[in-house]
Amino acid sequence: MKVTKEKKELSELIRSYQEGDSFLKTPIKTILGRGCKKKIKVDEPCTFNDLESAIQNALSTIVENGEEKPVVIGAIPFDTTRQPALIVPKETLIFDSKSLNKELTVSPCMKGAKRIEQVPSGKTFEKMVQQSVQHIHETTLKKVVLARTLDISSEGKVSVPLLIESLAKSNTKGYTFAINTGDKEVATLVGASPELLIRKSGNTVIANPLAGSRKRTHNKEQDQKLAESLLNSEKDLHEHKVVVDMVCRELKPFFKTIEVPNHPSILYTDSMIHLSTVISGELLNPQISSLTLASALHPTPAVCGEPRREAFQLIQDIEPFDRSFFTGIVGYMEASGDGEWIVTIRCAQVKEQHITVYAGAGIVESSVPQDEKNETGAKFQTMLHAMGIQKEEI
Repeated sequence: MKVTKEKKELSELIRSYQEGDSFLKTPIKTILGRGCKKKIKVDEPCTFNDLESAIQNALSTIVENGEEKPVVIGAIPFDTTRQPALIVPKETLIFDSKSLNKELTVSPCMKGAKRIEQVPSGKTFEKMVQQSVQHIHETTLKKVVLARTLDISSEGKVSVPLLIESLAKSNTKGYTFAINTGDKEVATLVGASPELLIRKSGNTVIANPLAGSRKRTHNKEQDQKLAESLLNSEKDLHEHKVVVDMVCRELKPFFKTIEVPNHPSILYTDSMIHLSTVISGELLNPQISSLTLASALHPTPAVCGEPRREAFQLIQDIEPFDRSFFTGIVGYMEASGDGEWIVTIRCAQVKEQHITVYAGAGIVESSVPQDEKNETGAKFQTMLHAMGIQKEEI
């Protein structure tokens, strides 16, 4: 691993990205992993304990062979019993956020969309929401997150570096990533997530759950009204509280101290307005790894539901597609256990001329099917805008 504070153009770094590389930009650092020195493999069904052991064994072996501070980077699926896409790169470049000149340009990453197919259709998604509301009414389920996709065919091969640059320019406060999730051939998970699952540095930990949202208009007065409506919405505050309560409940056993704001704040992204709560704490044991903490939280009610097991099963029963890495986690971890793990949302899977874009919405007893469909349509915009596709109603 090479940590550098030398001044560099972020645009230059992104455009040096090559097929199969790993890229992750967070508010505190930017990582470019070139090639693959070691792929992390575990037997299926995977467990987080097996995964952590495999990671630590790989990193320890690399340290013993003389490399200082190796890093594992990649993605873990929504269904954590399935194989992750985690590697130790051949070469890892890490830049402090202050050392990068963030002036970016936007160039088309694709020639144009030949076909856009909704899976499921909007009407089918609304029926899924209604089915879930009924399930919540009749059972102990409090919340479930349902998703839909856009399958897009491009007229030419999609340029991943140009897509990364477009996302990084539009989503300056989020987490931009590009991870090779293919095994025998390259398939790239690309996105700009606003949601930090966990960040660990020494004995300090931060989590930032999001839940409850509105589509951003970029009209200052209108967005202010939308933010105020969020902060006063019984439905959205309830949805948000379910997530925050779960995060606090799962993290408290690890913490010496924990700080939780009494009320959520507002987080703006390029396309959305979110309810946000920043939770911070001090660990009882600094040796606890960021992946252990992430495993206690994933999947949160923000991407799965509450209770977790019941929501997960309902998703498996009624969603007509495989989420794969969508609503999983993406990030990095050092041998010390320090690292950052991000919730894999506002993302797409890219393969040659084909792109699958994902978006989800949290369903509670008071959910209105058309409103939830519209929310997923709004969340698609992060990726669609980055691809140069203007399709606001979808």
